Amino acid sequence: MGMRVRLAVCALLAGLAIAGCGPTNPTSASATPSASASSPAVTSPPLAVAGPPSTWAKRMGKHVVVEPPTVDPALNTPQGVVDAYVKHLVSKDGGSACAYLILAAAQYCIQGYQKDVAAGDDITYAYKSFGLGYTAIYDANKALVGTVRTGFCDQPMQVNCVADNSNPRTLLDSGQTFAALWKASHAPDGGYLLTPLVKRNGTWLIDTAAILGG
Repeated sequence: MGMRVRLAVCALLAGLAIAGCGPTNPTSASATPSASASSPAVTSPPLAVAGPPSTWAKRMGKHVVVEPPTVDPALNTPQGVVDAYVKHLVSKDGGSACAYLILAAAQYCIQGYQKDVAAGDDITYAYKSFGLGYTAIYDANKALVGTVRTGFCDQPMQVNCVADNSNPRTLLDSGQTFAALWKASHAPDGGYLLTPLVKRNGTWLIDTAAILGG
């Protein structure tokens, strides 16, 4: 996969922290595609905070609320945006997922996707399972959405797989502050990360600014 194509893929999957987005080391395990198996499941750190979500929220800092997973989330909500993003991503028109990214990233994403399609590069995605996890919202304008998923990869070769995760609480119950989790969500390393969103002019959008160098 060429650099231009890889960057377009990053634009589409940055919110789900796909392996290969951002700087990569071709000799590292996270940069090596696997055609036969999905990424290993990730669990919460050993020092996970016990208790209900309200306990995690207090550890994250002031002005943070934690919401439970929703099966059918409202559209203009953090969970609703991630849900819609993924549904568009795995549709026949994967480029439509770009609309759920912040403006600068959305424009970059659409241009890259169109160029790749014109070049004959078949960019499609699929997963074995996918669902929403818990969500932390800070001051009503920043959010971190957890996801549970298996086998989320480029198709048909099943490469560039996102790290599997079966725990809807992962990272949110780790005892880290919201600021620390937010910073980590913008530094893809091939492992499981929370999906960062920001509220712009009343609309929730996936924030890929740092990943795309903006």
